[in-house]
Amino acid sequence: MNSKQRTEDSFRRQRQKEHHMEGRSPLLDIPHFDPIRSVFLDSMHLLYLGIMKWILQQLLGTKKKINRKSKLHHRDVKLFNSTSKILLRYVPKEFQRKTLDLDEFSHWKATQYRFFLHYCGALVLQKILPKKMYQHFLFLVVACKVICNPDLCLKYTNYARELLRKFFELLPSFYGSDSQIINHHNLIPLADDVEFTKLSLSEFSAFPFENKLGKIKRKIRGKKNQWHS
Repeated sequence: MNSKQRTEDSFRRQRQKEHHMEGRSPLLDIPHFDPIRSVFLDSMHLLYLGIMKWILQQLLGTKKKINRKSKLHHRDVKLFNSTSKILLRYVPKEFQRKTLDLDEFSHWKATQYRFFLHYCGALVLQKILPKKMYQHFLFLVVACKVICNPDLCLKYTNYARELLRKFFELLPSFYGSDSQIINHHNLIPLADDVEFTKLSLSEFSAFPFENKLGKIKRKIRGKKNQWHS
């Protein structure tokens, strides 16, 4: 977690051979392209379909590898569902996909995980998780609220980064020793992307492109999925 960060120069010189394929990437020929700074992490897959979905999988015990200590008792699952239903009565109609049925959570869309992380997760889990585990979840919630808010992201980037580091550092305490995987470590550089682009995470993500997937698929022809010219 405290390793020296890679730079454009170290990448081009392939200082870490194990992270490179044979030969030189043609992407390095793009003018003004920084292979470190110009490649951004996507919040839709990393935050919502990634860590938020993973946390719920751990709490509900739907993964093959889970920490038994993190799995919720069936009475807490019932409380989760009942609290969610009460909260959803007061959610404005502007929010999409407001259904939060735990029986269907593995099929939730990214917008539902985003809604849970940003808006109702802290309320739903407040009376369910142990105090320290709940505070750990709040590290993620607050950090995401900061770096996704155009009015807060630049002023409090360092604060969000420290919260994300703390969240990653404490993962084994609540979710087991094998919880510190690379996808979870990638939460920390999200703050770096915000700092570099001078934009909030809400202003660059895969969400707009996800809406165009249908049109893209209709342009694909042939058995080998060749682009139709």
